Amino acid sequence: MTLFEPAPHGRRIFAAFVDLTLVLVASNLAVIPLTAFVGLKELGEDPVRAIQQGQLPIATLATLFALCLVMTILMHIYFVWFEVEKGGTPGKMLVGLEVISQDGKPLTKRQAFIRELCRWYLDIPFVLVALIPMIATAKRTRFGDMLAKTQVISRKVVHASTSTRSQGS
Repeated sequence: MTLFEPAPHGRRIFAAFVDLTLVLVASNLAVIPLTAFVGLKELGEDPVRAIQQGQLPIATLATLFALCLVMTILMHIYFVWFEVEKGGTPGKMLVGLEVISQDGKPLTKRQAFIRELCRWYLDIPFVLVALIPMIATAKRTRFGDMLAKTQVISRKVVHASTSTRSQGS
């Protein structure tokens, strides 16, 4: 029988910090120059004065909206793709964590999608409530894990028949 060690809280939090940092840095590297280019072009010769006077052209607003929409979609793709294809995001891989189905099989696209929606639209907005199941459950699962029937584990496997020694995987 093979048991999976639930991911420690600290490593999960650090992995989330790494992933959010990567997503935010990538977003800002793309959004800020594009917004500045479109916005400054539309605002004329004195963009600072135009902004101070509340003159924000429709083209600039539309560009900001489109960029936010595209970056949101790319952010969701980042988490879903890495968890399905690699077993975890770069942050999780950095600290030796993996996302699997509760039955021990690799994550499906559907499960990754459910986890992702729950992460951004349930866990993050209600972070204090979302921490309760991570603290209170033996497998340290969050709401997204419960709904998707997944778990985040340490990459080492514990074999019940050979004591509690860790084996590299």
